Amino acid sequence: MVNKNLWKTIKSGSVWKGEFCNKKKNGEFYWEKASIAPVKNSKGEIVNFVKVSEDISNLKKAEEMLRGRVIQQETIAELGRMIFSENDLEKVIQLSVYAAAKALGVEFCGVMKLLPGGKNLLLIAGVGWKEGCIGLTTVESECNSQAGYTLV
Repeated sequence: MVNKNLWKTIKSGSVWKGEFCNKKKNGEFYWEKASIAPVKNSKGEIVNFVKVSEDISNLKKAEEMLRGRVIQQETIAELGRMIFSENDLEKVIQLSVYAAAKALGVEFCGVMKLLPGGKNLLLIAGVGWKEGCIGLTTVESECNSQAGYTLV
């Protein structure tokens, strides 16, 4: 979409300003902020174009990180309000899982409870799991499972 607008603008004799993702000769993609203007001859015909640009890839990465931080802070504030207003612990745990999945931008998230004996974990709340898994699914608490490995 940027490409069509860019060419339409400069071919009409106007200056185009904007940001777009470009590709280096080595195949690497990067973001740039640019101004592109037509160069005209003495008859007013466009004979070339000139571009002044700046690599803004680091700025784009910083903006993305900032957006992630804002989502995390909003989630933490939301969790704080919810915890103080809700008396049902199971509901608080489930809502916390939804909030964590949202803040982390993940498809799957869960809370597991260590069962008596310490050998297994029970999924007590989750997001992205198949229906019927919560309250029934167990995994080993040792290194043989992702959850167990995470605890070790």
